[in-house]
Amino acid sequence: MKNNVKATILAFKLAQARILDSKRKFEEASKKYHKISFTANLDKEEQESCLLPAVVCGVLAPAGPNRNRLLTNLFQDERSVNLLDYKILSKMALGPIIQDNENEMVEFEKHLKAHQLAKLSNMLEVLDDEEENSAAKMMITTERRPLKKGPENMFNWVVMQHNLLPAIKIMARTMIQENRLKALINRVNKLITFKNPSNALEEDVVVGNVAAASIAVGESGNTK
Repeated sequence: MKNNVKATILAFKLAQARILDSKRKFEEASKKYHKISFTANLDKEEQESCLLPAVVCGVLAPAGPNRNRLLTNLFQDERSVNLLDYKILSKMALGPIIQDNENEMVEFEKHLKAHQLAKLSNMLEVLDDEEENSAAKMMITTERRPLKKGPENMFNWVVMQHNLLPAIKIMARTMIQENRLKALINRVNKLITFKNPSNALEEDVVVGNVAAASIAVGESGNTK
């Protein structure tokens, strides 16, 4: 009788996780799947069948500190090493930038469900850190026209003074994903293009916000 009750509870919890997943509430779904994987008496295969969707939903969760913590917890779970998506999990948890044509991304897409693919198609294509190792490679443009403000431009000053190019890229990417910054990142031409700011003052505000946020990221990283 007890076994039947436990099986019913487990099935109910899995159904909850799948509903969250289907509604694209990926952060909540990932946490739910991960928690279920610790259920007593699950064999290795059953644990991995919960861990895999936990990783998938974690990768698809909205960018930000919550997703970072979520992916770190999954990465630190020793059972994740054997998962199909361990490589993409490790890259996202450790911070390297993933190109959309890398093998693990291609493999990751293959086993996504329709509603998950729709989410993935809306995710921003990210940059490769190894290609972006110099501040001189990045320009700030408005409608593809360089901002001619000289070295006093706050963004350029931050890059030079704090060597924050990686933080700037990550912050800009996150702000775009969360609709807090209207811009596009062009990895081929190495540009950040702002979308139609109404005036020069707005340009400065946008640039300043990204730069200031990047300083905060850099300083918090240095204090760890």
